[in-house]
Amino acid sequence: MIMQILSGTPKWVFVLFAALLWLGVQQMLPRRVGLNRATLLPLAMTGLSLYGVASAFGGLPLALLTWLAGTAMALAATLQLQSAAGASIGMQPSLAHDSSFALIVSGLYGAFSGIFLARAARLWRIALQHANTLQTA
Repeated sequence: MIMQILSGTPKWVFVLFAALLWLGVQQMLPRRVGLNRATLLPLAMTGLSLYGVASAFGGLPLALLTWLAGTAMALAATLQLQSAAGASIGMQPSLAHDSSFALIVSGLYGAFSGIFLARAARLWRIALQHANTLQTA
């Protein structure tokens, strides 16, 4: 079953996966980047996110409005966390002990993780239902 899924997957998906994996590994290394480069990945991911919503639910304007509202809320919540000097724990180690900061960031990380896990679980459920349908037919 998994081989059928992989063989039917377009090649660009594997290239994109490898590129994102490489970018993720690069994020673990300390480095300095310019503002343009630091802005590129968030813009690319936002574009891919919007494309995903538009391609899946493009005929439903409410879906695009919901995407926009979710983006605006996440942006507003994240900007509230940042002070003028920056909000990363590396720059302000005291934030590691700020319970408000910890709860908000942990909640956001958990929410995004839950969304990703739920999507994977739904895909697994659909694939297993399809496999069961093929076996009973």
